[in-house]
Amino acid sequence: MLRLAFGLWAAACLGSCTSFGSTLAEDAGSNPLDARAPDAPVGVPAEGGADASTTRFCDLPANRPSPTRFCDDFDHDPTTVDFRGWTKQETMSGLVGFDTVARSAPFSFTSTIPKGATYAQAFLRRREATGSRLHVRFDVMGAAPPKGAPLYLGHLAFDNRYDISLRAFGDGAEHLVVSETGRSADGANTDGPDTRVDLAPSLASGKWFTIDVRVDEVAQKWTVSMGGPPTTKSTFVSLPAKSNLTLLLGAEAYAAAAGTITQDTTLRYDNVIIEAER
Repeated sequence: MLRLAFGLWAAACLGSCTSFGSTLAEDAGSNPLDARAPDAPVGVPAEGGADASTTRFCDLPANRPSPTRFCDDFDHDPTTVDFRGWTKQETMSGLVGFDTVARSAPFSFTSTIPKGATYAQAFLRRREATGSRLHVRFDVMGAAPPKGAPLYLGHLAFDNRYDISLRAFGDGAEHLVVSETGRSADGANTDGPDTRVDLAPSLASGKWFTIDVRVDEVAQKWTVSMGGPPTTKSTFVSLPAKSNLTLLLGAEAYAAAAGTITQDTTLRYDNVIIEAER
């Protein structure tokens, strides 16, 4: 099972994971990203559809890029710019593109797993120099994975030592799951326990929802919300201090049973924020 190094995680985290420390532009007590409901990100409507305002998501004060914050709403012109700052990772006919169905107008990026695939990736990959605390959030909308076809929504990897993966079972996507993988110095993988995220919306709902991840390498724990209440767990391996993050954002089908992906399956992604304590 492919568990790639990954460094993203986002949306509103509650409890002891909410503050990243004084080096961030805002702490969790004053940052609107932390105060809002998971399905109502700053600058976009609570329900699906494009933002009617003229201000880009990444131009809003709470989201504006800074030395500790990366933001991308994919609103650059897709005819002239090809995912600036990101690298495409497309395998086995997986396809990344742009779409005008967006959480914030005018564009989102799409990740498509083709009909008939048994294994395929359609990722955008980005590397970030992180610190001891990391916050990743993004919006997603899409179709449920076909029965028998596990669908990954993204991967965070830390110095190729520890991975956090977000995935949906192939059962109508009623269950969203966090998977963990640790790697030893010789490259061997050790899988940690899967954690089911309750009350998360179905990918088949046709609505945008926010995925929010926070990783604290000092406290050795992570918190994730997938459109619902946050779930917090301790990491099952020790995290390297101030590790670099690799974020793979997009869809991956893994070991799908033959004939189960009966149509193209497309997820849409928008409004990505990565914050880190340097």
